[in-house]
Amino acid sequence: MLGAILGDIIGSPYEKRHATSVNANDFPLFSENSRFTDDTVMTIAIGEGLLYRYIPNDMIQENIISSIQNWGRKYPHAGYGKSFKHWIESKNPQPYGSFANGAAMRVSSAGWLYKSLEKTLEVAKITAEVTHNHPDAIKGTQAVAGAIFLARNGANQKEIKDFIMTYFSYNLNQKLAEIIPNHGFDITCADTVRDAFIALLEAESFEQAVRNAVSIGGDTDTLAAICGSIAEPLFGIPDKLIQEAEKRITSDMKAVLCNFFIERYGDGPEEIWIPEQWKEKLENHFISTINPKNIWGCSVGYGPDIDMLYTDEQNKIHYFHASGLNDDFDIGLLENKFPALDNFGENNEHSKGWKWIYLGCGHSLQMKDSLYKKIRPYIKAIPEYEMYNKWFTLSLKVLLRMGYSLYSE
Repeated sequence: MLGAILGDIIGSPYEKRHATSVNANDFPLFSENSRFTDDTVMTIAIGEGLLYRYIPNDMIQENIISSIQNWGRKYPHAGYGKSFKHWIESKNPQPYGSFANGAAMRVSSAGWLYKSLEKTLEVAKITAEVTHNHPDAIKGTQAVAGAIFLARNGANQKEIKDFIMTYFSYNLNQKLAEIIPNHGFDITCADTVRDAFIALLEAESFEQAVRNAVSIGGDTDTLAAICGSIAEPLFGIPDKLIQEAEKRITSDMKAVLCNFFIERYGDGPEEIWIPEQWKEKLENHFISTINPKNIWGCSVGYGPDIDMLYTDEQNKIHYFHASGLNDDFDIGLLENKFPALDNFGENNEHSKGWKWIYLGCGHSLQMKDSLYKKIRPYIKAIPEYEMYNKWFTLSLKVLLRMGYSLYSE
């Protein structure tokens, strides 16, 4: 969802400007006027509404309606249209036939969650038709979610273009240079989604995709949010841009991103997941067998209480656990062999390449910088008292996505 959020923030200062006043290559990405708008609020709302992805469709619809109303009321001045404002405050909200772009701008989470294209399109339709039940709005929403699904599963720009043109009948053969001169403030879903795809197809990076979208002019925050939501799985988001997004969204939004990330990698947001084959083997590993270079993360506390994720030469993931119940465990042995993991290792000579986080009450968390960068937007939203356990779920899921597999005797 960060791609949509960044697109919204980057595009917000340029909304309603004529296309010719914004050059794609030289406008500043961020300024004091860069802020989140209704696009971000509703992207978060849909993400929260879909957290429990395996519930029946009627419950998904109930969750979506409740989440949109809750977030809309929490941020009432984010920039909603008149009809949508009325819907947010309604005690019996009903779809109102809108063919505007509001459903397509908020749908990105649906593109990330499901294992099949069919389910992705089915849920995308549900997220749209609670408000925007016009065929054009539903089609545009499904097109965006479908493109995200394809991109995260390895499709390239040509394959995405072919799919969108064949399945949804959008004309994507135009070029930016053709549509920019006569572009006005257009909030119809059909035109906004088409133009966002055209901006995407002429880009070679996430930043260029968003710049292209903003350069079209008009409803720039929504154009860039839609384009950015697809560019995220297609190109990835540079770390520096993620940091800028973190500065401009609220702690409750970060919390939803964190919980969504856990759900995205196979878990419900409240569970601490431990593979079944490890449950009887938590105590059966020995420090002497671990190569310090293969450690990805470790939490250490009084007790001693230690949890460690590490990999072996066969790219298998191992889990080492020790608690105060281990009478023969010597915490000094751990700190002597792995000085970067010392409770006070933030600035020691061995800590280069590691992120050290103090969790309070004598507990600390250390992980490789390369792993921390992948989960930073999410782990920052976890309260300290939960981070001691939840770092494990987040990190393990990332390692699995990186191609490592679970160790099993």
